[in-house]
Parts: sequence; C-alpha cells; structure tokens
Amino acid sequence: MRVYLRMGAAFTDRILLSRQVFIEQLKAGKRFMLGERRQYLGGIFDVTEPIRLLMRDHNPVIVLDDRRATQDDLSGVPVI
Repeated sequence: MRVYLRMGAAFTDRILLSRQVFIEQLKAGKRFMLGERRQYLGGIFDVTEPIRLLMRDHNPVIVLDDRRATQDDLSGVPVI
C-alpha cells in the first residue's frame, strides 16, 4: 500500500507498507482513508471514504465499503 502518515499537523512523504504491516496497523486501530493529495497544497487531501478491515473465517479482508467481500476489494484505488 502506498500511504501518507499523519505526523501531527503534517504528513510524511509517500511510504510503502506491505499488506501484512497494513493489516497490523488497521488492527491496532489506525484509521486510513482513500483520498488524493491536492497538487501544490502539501498536506491537503480530498478524502473520499475510509478503508476497513473485515475478518472472514479468520482471514483479514481489506475493503472500502462492501461488507460482503470475501477477498480484498479496493476498487477505485490507483495501482502504483
């Protein structure tokens, strides 16, 4: 996952998280939102929706809004 982490009032540069680290962050209560950084505005983002972690038969599933998903579904997230 390519993410920006909030550090107080500022955000980091893009960082890459493996799926497992991303899941651990979600389990720890960290919140991630789908959004796009506004050009030339640094820490200003257009946020669209939260990313959720669901457990399906003891398997973690990362989704945007489909509560019936049985596998990761991040439709609309740009591919690196």
